[in-house]
Amino acid sequence: MKEQSRTIVGIDWSADSHTCYDLQTDKSFKIKDSVEGYEKLLKNYPEAVFVIEEANNRIGDYLLINNREVYVLPPCRSKEARKYHFSSGTKSDGLDAQAIALTFKEHPSYCLKARYSKVGVKITKLVTAYNIVSKTHSQQCNRLYSLLLRYFPEYLHIMDKQYRSDTSLRILSVCPTITELKKVSNEELRKILNKENYRYSKLSSIELGKL
Repeated sequence: MKEQSRTIVGIDWSADSHTCYDLQTDKSFKIKDSVEGYEKLLKNYPEAVFVIEEANNRIGDYLLINNREVYVLPPCRSKEARKYHFSSGTKSDGLDAQAIALTFKEHPSYCLKARYSKVGVKITKLVTAYNIVSKTHSQQCNRLYSLLLRYFPEYLHIMDKQYRSDTSLRILSVCPTITELKKVSNEELRKILNKENYRYSKLSSIELGKL
């Protein structure tokens, strides 16, 4: 690890913007979470050591791609650092960034040197995409449930929790009302769905008889 005579910049990152702290000048400032924001940071600090709570984010990747020296302070250490440097317990983005920079200066062994990995970046992007899709799916299912409960309560009853499946939604598009669903035999419904590569478990006459 190099001598800590170089400028240390602590970074408290977030989704939309990042709070940075220049330890040498005792100054906090913000940059946008964008290429323009990153470029501004690199231009103003061409020789700095950057310390961030964790590097699995866009700004961390950008710094590493541009061959900048980046160290990672684990989240558990970051929390301890804030308590150590600011005993009042006050929390703010500026204080968090300052605590991160101070920790690297005083206890560099607490930090891990980050290295760029194409595989790691790809995995991070995939995990991020999965989380977005999963959250969106959950939100859409909740909206669908509300709509079915309001306009098709009988349909929601016979499908139980299966209303979330593609097959159930296709049945709803074929038979938008319970009356129409009763008119279609299981065999006819199976043929329609099989033709479109949907798996189908037949609705029992008992289930339909309850409606």
